Amino acid sequence: EIDLGHARVRAARMAYVGGPGYELYVPVEMTRHVYLALMTAGQDLGLRDAGYYALDALRIEAGRRAWGAELGPDETPFEAGLEFAVKLDKPGFIGREALLAARGQPLRKKLMAFVVNDPAHYLWGGESIVLDGRPVGEVSSAGWSLKAGACMALGYVRGEAVAAVQDGTAVHIDLWGQPVAATARRV
Repeated sequence: EIDLGHARVRAARMAYVGGPGYELYVPVEMTRHVYLALMTAGQDLGLRDAGYYALDALRIEAGRRAWGAELGPDETPFEAGLEFAVKLDKPGFIGREALLAARGQPLRKKLMAFVVNDPAHYLWGGESIVLDGRPVGEVSSAGWSLKAGACMALGYVRGEAVAAVQDGTAVHIDLWGQPVAATARRV
């Protein structure tokens, strides 16, 4: 807990957007006061408001997966590129035996990042990922990447495309029936 202006708030260290930062839990009756205190303190630093789309774009740039988009009961840590976060030698966790059986087996799908080649095109999520004229997956999350200077997305490729789509592979994203060129990146 910290004091921020006249309010006591809980500051939680968060890395959801990919950089150093804190999430503040503020008593509802103090939200305006805390907002004004932060804006005043950050004025000389160029602090300005940013909405959820900006936060989500930072998350996507950093390759952070979101529950309900890139993660859910139908994805394994291997498919989501999160094998490093699972300790298979730790006994007693639910799903351990299933993960041990799946380890080393060919993946059904694989999470990749995609950078749209033309900054004029903006993805929203749900678009088809197309390789050699065939749909091979779908975009799960998308946002504008300041770092890439274009729209960036996360999405799963499936089937034979798991082996074919690697870092640097040229793909197309079906944007309202228009094929938009993009480049695959490792998450």
